[in-house]
Amino acid sequence: MLKLHYFDLYGRGEPIRMLLNYAKVDFEDCRYKFEEWPKLKAEGGFEFAQMPVLEVKTGETTKQYCQTLSILRYLGRKYSLYPADIEDAWTVDSTLDAIIDIINGLAKIHWEADEERKKKMAGELIGGAYPVFLKAMAARLDASNARGGRFILDDKVNAADILFACFIFNYIYNDLNPDSGAALKPAFEGYETLKKYSESLRAELGAYLESRPKSGR
Repeated sequence: MLKLHYFDLYGRGEPIRMLLNYAKVDFEDCRYKFEEWPKLKAEGGFEFAQMPVLEVKTGETTKQYCQTLSILRYLGRKYSLYPADIEDAWTVDSTLDAIIDIINGLAKIHWEADEERKKKMAGELIGGAYPVFLKAMAARLDASNARGGRFILDDKVNAADILFACFIFNYIYNDLNPDSGAALKPAFEGYETLKKYSESLRAELGAYLESRPKSGR
């Protein structure tokens, strides 16, 4: 039995939810309100005192797994959504790291209290790291497309595609997050490759995207 512990929003827990749903794995989705977190944290039940945490019970043994990317890699390997080839694994790993860098940047902007500082940070991201990221991802997808593929590694969804899908559908195409979409969408849609990729992801993940609880972040 699997349990995922995270807040009642997308954030860092959503890629794990999406992967488990895509792999058709039953799990208990334990969602917490922010006001519940201080008590949970004080109880010391989660390593590093943070979430998400994936709890896996096998027989009488229960083990906890933490850190979003590590959980994605673990589940990817377990459910055939992570490559065995070392070169392909590098492609997936570096894509995961590149996506999380952008997501971390967006999170820092969101939580910045000073409005002037927030504007400056947003301008630096949208005018700097973000277009570099898009260009690199479009190039990787172009290479995959040239081999007849639709995703990061040819024609099979992997853990990196799942995280990229979360970035696309949580931040760019999310009616509850219009400010983020307005800032990120123009550059993204400047790449036909990325637009087609988002359509392929929606075709694969559409049922989950439609049924999941909605969140602005």
